[in-house]
Amino acid sequence: MSLRRLITLGCAVLFAVACSSDPHRGTVELIQLPAPSLQQSVLPNPVTQTTLVYLPPGHETSDRRYSTVYYLPGFTTDPTEYVDQTFQGLHLRVTMDTLIRIGRIEPMIVVIPNGRNQLGGSFWVDSPVTGNWSRHIVDDVVPSIDQRYPTIPEQGSRGLAGDSMGGFGAFHLVFNYPGIFGAVYAISPALFADEGPVDDWMFGDPRRVEADLELIAELEALDRDGASRRLSEAANALLAERDRGAFFRAFNWAYGAAFVPTTDAAPPLVEYPFRMTPGGPAVVPARRARWASGFGALEAKVEALSQNLDGLRGLVLDYGRNDSLTWIPRGCERLSELLTGAGVLHEVRVHDGSHSGSTRWRIEYELLPFFSTLLAHGGGDRNNPAGAETAPGRSS
Repeated sequence: MSLRRLITLGCAVLFAVACSSDPHRGTVELIQLPAPSLQQSVLPNPVTQTTLVYLPPGHETSDRRYSTVYYLPGFTTDPTEYVDQTFQGLHLRVTMDTLIRIGRIEPMIVVIPNGRNQLGGSFWVDSPVTGNWSRHIVDDVVPSIDQRYPTIPEQGSRGLAGDSMGGFGAFHLVFNYPGIFGAVYAISPALFADEGPVDDWMFGDPRRVEADLELIAELEALDRDGASRRLSEAANALLAERDRGAFFRAFNWAYGAAFVPTTDAAPPLVEYPFRMTPGGPAVVPARRARWASGFGALEAKVEALSQNLDGLRGLVLDYGRNDSLTWIPRGCERLSELLTGAGVLHEVRVHDGSHSGSTRWRIEYELLPFFSTLLAHGGGDRNNPAGAETAPGRSS
């Protein structure tokens, strides 16, 4: 976390204390949650993970229990960016306080876990290289939040959302871990309708492919620990360049480590979809198919897992028709077709924005009201959470 963010957060905490008598003011807490699910990976993860928690006004003195919205950030985004106004000027506490005060939404708890790792992003999936980030949410974060705060610990009172990488993560989690979340809202979710984005967007520049193959030759000559350090160094150097091409290279390495790790996580740690030949880089079809199945393979996923969505109160795909990542609208529409064919009720919300330029507006005016309407809110008694209203279907 940068010094500027620490100073900003420190000032915010001091100001919150000074204004604690304001009955319309909620609280933001930046906590460290134990992360046992993220241990034992090749790329080491801290034993605790930074998590941002918003608590509604009056929670300290009320007996009420609250529904909870879990929001998964996108690639390279830190949870603190949602309160230091780095993320499109958003200050989560101000937004929540305002919407609650004007009656636009019910009082809710909002939890923003960390999904950024040494490579820039975890993609919220389990990998022997980067760690078990899905299990981290399901086994570490949700139980810890229910234990620490006055939540309603039921499926119908938990929402799951995210944007871009986080939008993909929301679908991945709700597909694979039924009975935990009762509603899903994904903004610009990273979804492949076919293998096209692998060829065109990820690896369309042969210069980047050649540079990656040079790095692979380095990694193959190292032991596992050495390869881990070198890959982390390379990814961070690429992100520090602040160049679009370098960013995409870093993204691809993080994606590969999450979705396409090597057998037994041996160097070079990632099953890269090209190999070097005397005539230059050549595609390895089986590996390319594995790369495409990370964000893709939607047909197989819906066929195998759509029954896991039975307990949902609502599901929204939200994307901008002017997204520069043109494969995202196609992926959203393809997933919608498949969900319709599987009889899964859902909604597609299309707007004129881009990939991320409208995300704050979508959070404030679409996502939060959606959860306020769909989730089961309760008075309840924080000493008797089982008495809260619950959704039909399974609970965690």
